[in-house]
Amino acid sequence: MSIETELIYPESSYTSKSTACVFLYHGEQPSGEVENLVVGGPAAVKNSGFTDAQLWETVPGVMSFTGTGQKVVAPAAGTQVTLNGQSLIITARIKKKLAAHVAATRYLFGNYTPSVNTGGFVMQITTSGAAGITVTPVGGSAYNAFAPAGTITDGTTANERHIVWVVSRDGFGRSGVDGIAAGSSTIAGAANANLQGGFDFSMGGVTEGFELTHVGAYQVPLDLADIPLTLLYDWSYRHPGAVIPDWVFGL
Repeated sequence: MSIETELIYPESSYTSKSTACVFLYHGEQPSGEVENLVVGGPAAVKNSGFTDAQLWETVPGVMSFTGTGQKVVAPAAGTQVTLNGQSLIITARIKKKLAAHVAATRYLFGNYTPSVNTGGFVMQITTSGAAGITVTPVGGSAYNAFAPAGTITDGTTANERHIVWVVSRDGFGRSGVDGIAAGSSTIAGAANANLQGGFDFSMGGVTEGFELTHVGAYQVPLDLADIPLTLLYDWSYRHPGAVIPDWVFGL
């Protein structure tokens, strides 16, 4: 009996260039600081007391955080993003270690601290299991683009999810979960906003345990209507460890 296979994306798509990628922290390696797959981009460095054995505890080596002291940090240079003339796309694969909801909103990664300063983005997990990107312009208010409640956990079953968030330069938020469109919002106040507060980018440092891989940021000079969301969600989900090539965005 013959077996038919379908090549959904050509092999060349894995190595096509990407000028849109700001950073991609793959988060799958046996040891060391967290590598950035963007050539010349900064690595994310473990904070004091956070050991290799703790960060890469999951064999064969998946970026893992359990506790507020466990954090990796990359310098602002090389990790800054903006909505001023550019749309922002964030990707991540997230697994909560335990099924219970978080006790309070947790900020799993990002480059500013809500209620402390402004100018950047953070990824937050809420007490309903929703997963969202919050952007706060320099000197401005916070705006959210969320994947729905129960995305990370429904309180009974912890999920491993690949999520893509889109915050467009013309003031819209979208999300895709495991390749499928999942959430939408209008965030007009964030349109063409300056997010470059100059803060370092960090991952981890939360009370609950999470595994985190494929954390990426992309900038594209496109309005929401010109971003091929269906293709973007699908390609990123099928190739979570690869840099999204320009052709996916139509660049």
